[in-house]
Formats: sequence, structure tokens, C-alpha cells
Amino acid sequence: MGVQGFERRLERLLEGTFTRTSRAGVQPAELVTRLRREMDHGRTLGTKGALVPNSFIVALAEPDAIRLDDLKELIEAELVEAAREHAITLKAQFAGPITVGLVSDNQMKTGRIEIEARIVAGPGGAAGSLVRADGTRIVLGADVVSVGRLPECSIQVDDSQASRRHCEIRSEPDGWVIVDLSSLNGTKLNGSPIQTARLTDGDVISIGAVNLRFEAS
Repeated sequence: MGVQGFERRLERLLEGTFTRTSRAGVQPAELVTRLRREMDHGRTLGTKGALVPNSFIVALAEPDAIRLDDLKELIEAELVEAAREHAITLKAQFAGPITVGLVSDNQMKTGRIEIEARIVAGPGGAAGSLVRADGTRIVLGADVVSVGRLPECSIQVDDSQASRRHCEIRSEPDGWVIVDLSSLNGTKLNGSPIQTARLTDGDVISIGAVNLRFEAS
């Protein structure tokens, strides 16, 4: 989904919150636009390619913060998704998990937005996650994540072409690696069979007819 989609979702999310009398305050699309701008400005070159900020403190004037308080967690979650989508557009990665926090500043004027954007390294780099075709996100929290048909696998794959223990996704100091466990029908990465491969943002893992998209954070 493009960033404009996130803007529309935020607009729908806040429908009824913004009235004719509050047009001078912060508007939803502005949050996404400013977040993108901070990522553009904070883009830098790391040893493994381009890095963009992953930690964002979004300061709002007190009246704006009060008006948005009931939807604070939902807005923060939407902005995390917007950051992830924009990083793909920039062909950049994150050094750690994406965090967004909305805070109130009683010294700011209504309608102003100030964002502190930083590159913050997480333990072992970015958290990493796999996204199923239905949009379900699975955060790769363990050092070794097993994938296969067995119920005890970290990620169970319901496909006849999947082996009981099909592959593993392993955390290394500089990122994530996928390793095929001598599966019967093999593991594909972006359409090509692999034995071992380093994962990069946007890679698609195929196990039989099941596709899992890797996201670096």
C-alpha cells in the first residue's frame, strides 16, 4: 500500500475528530508528510546500504495532543506502517525496530509539528518480521525461527509441499539469514531456489504455494 493510502486511512481514522472549527490544528496527512520528510533528511549510508531513522518522537501543541489522545495508539501504529512503506520506496533499511511516540508540548503553537528522528540500533539490528498473504505480521523475536508443517515450528506452514521442518531463519550480528533444512521440495527466495541466503527488506520466501514477505523492521 502506498503512502497516500496511509494518509487516507488516517483521514478516515480521525473522521469526526477534525471539525470546521479545528482546521487550524494538525491534520492527519501532515503527520505522514512530515515523517517522510524526516526520513528523507535522515537518510545515511551504512556498511550494508542506506539507513533511515527508525525512532520518532512527534511533538504536538497541547490542544492538538488532547484532541488526538483517544486515538494516540492507533495513529502511532499507522505512522510505523508509513515509515516501513517509505523505507521500501527509498530502498533503505532500519538499524532497529521502528518506534513512534506522540507527545504534548505546551510551548508549541496549535498546528505545529516537531519530529525528532534518530537512527537507533536494536540488539542484533532490526527486529525483522514475516508478512503472510493475508497481511498477518509475524515478528522474528528469537535467534532461530523454525518454519515447517510441524505444530511445534515457530511458524507453521499448512501446505502439502512443505516439509515437517522446512527451513530456519537465523539472526546474525549483521541481519537475518534463511537456511533450507534439506527440504523435499526446496525453498525459494524471490523465485530462485536457495540453500542459504541473506534476507533483505522486501524479499519473498516461497514454500510450496505459501509466500512470506520479509520486512527488515
